[in-house]
Amino acid sequence: LNTDKTTIINFCLSNRKKNDDTMTFDHSSTTPSESVKFLGILVDNHLTFVDHVENLVKKCNSKLFLMRQLRKVGMNRTGLKTFYCTNIRSILTYVSPVFYNFLSKTCKWRVERVEASATKIIEPDLEYLERLKVLNLPTYSDFINTASESVFKKIARNEKHPLFNRIVVNQARVSSRLNTVYRPPKCRTQKRFNSLFPSYMQKFNQPF
Repeated sequence: LNTDKTTIINFCLSNRKKNDDTMTFDHSSTTPSESVKFLGILVDNHLTFVDHVENLVKKCNSKLFLMRQLRKVGMNRTGLKTFYCTNIRSILTYVSPVFYNFLSKTCKWRVERVEASATKIIEPDLEYLERLKVLNLPTYSDFINTASESVFKKIARNEKHPLFNRIVVNQARVSSRLNTVYRPPKCRTQKRFNSLFPSYMQKFNQPF
């Protein structure tokens, strides 16, 4: 095990004390981290994704500055909208089905505020929802909900998908009292229930 390339993180959804003792491998010691960057996402040990949101906002603020400069030099609404969708919304929504449902109301508001700032640069005289309507853009939350639904359906329709086994299909539909499509797992925490597979199994769990 290469300890220089290894990060240990102990996940705990409650506020209980975690086991953060130093671990030793082949005479090298490693202390568990509170967060780690994995495939572009900052994952913290409580799955709050606060660090990830902070990182998103910092990245997007620099893009917003550039967007304001483009408006000053005369870029039209179409160009500004294209810049926003390709350079800001793409950052905000990257793998969003993974983390969005875990966010607190404060974190969701911080991300939504970035979108509000960007659209205000394009249409400064309109209210937020009016700006979205004129620009033919869904709200950030609606965009992510649509993306999450698409991801879930894509996995559910492909038995060869590597994540298909996370979706539990109700095989005993005839004897089942509810005769539903899926069998969502029992979730002891709200965070577990809000995660992609339990929440969307529940959402699309219509009886036959």
